[in-house]
Amino acid sequence: MGARSIQYHHIEPFSESQSHLFSNIVALCPNCHARSSCGSND
Repeated sequence: MGARSIQYHHIEPFSESQSHLFSNIVALCPNCHARSSCGSND
């Protein structure tokens, strides 16, 4: 079994909020993080 990883995604972009508060962060798998960063939320 391969290594598992979790990535953290800012709900409101950090460049706009300057916030690392838990209320502005969600944990995602790498695939979902890549999709969310590209604007896809299928």
